[in-house]
Amino acid sequence: MNVVAVFETLGLIAFSISGILVGIRRKIDILGLLILALMTSCGGGILRDLLLGSIPPVALRTPYYLLVSLCTTVVCFFYFKFIYPKFNRRHHKLLYLVQLFDAMGLGLFTVSGISIARGIFPQNEYLCVFIGVVTAIGGGMLRDVLANQVPLVFRKELYATPAIVGGILFEVLIPVLGLYPAMYFCAALIFVARMVSIRYLICLPSIKIDKKKMRL
Repeated sequence: MNVVAVFETLGLIAFSISGILVGIRRKIDILGLLILALMTSCGGGILRDLLLGSIPPVALRTPYYLLVSLCTTVVCFFYFKFIYPKFNRRHHKLLYLVQLFDAMGLGLFTVSGISIARGIFPQNEYLCVFIGVVTAIGGGMLRDVLANQVPLVFRKELYATPAIVGGILFEVLIPVLGLYPAMYFCAALIFVARMVSIRYLICLPSIKIDKKKMRL
């Protein structure tokens, strides 16, 4: 298994866990947890393949992606059901776990998505970065919509921005460091940037309007 495939698998696990944890916070049953895990882990990759013209998407050609999400769901379900029975009283810690695994998936899927796009369009850096960002944020957006909450990409902390900056840096560093060292570095950088933005509430500028004074 090459490094891109390893990153893809680790991203599947990380995003599956983040989807499961969101479902647990929403008190969803085990089938719902599996669906959220699948949407979170495979949604971005399916969008990536559709944009690249790879039809049907890889996630639908092989049961591997389903099996990874299924195994992750079963393990997490039994862990939180029997080993960690008091999670309902620790929502702040559960939320932190969602953010942690989501940040892992963000970094892993950004670089793996760019690497896959480079294999098809090696001379189009803009397209590769765009595909990497879509791969990274697509599944999380689907997860949040299904869980009836505002997608992370539209909330306060930086989310898509670390993926965009990390993806551009990845393209810049590949000729300098080589593909695999650049993958390690940029995936770690995106993860750290995302967690720092959560810790210190770093966000992009926004417009605040008093709803009482706003006229429709």
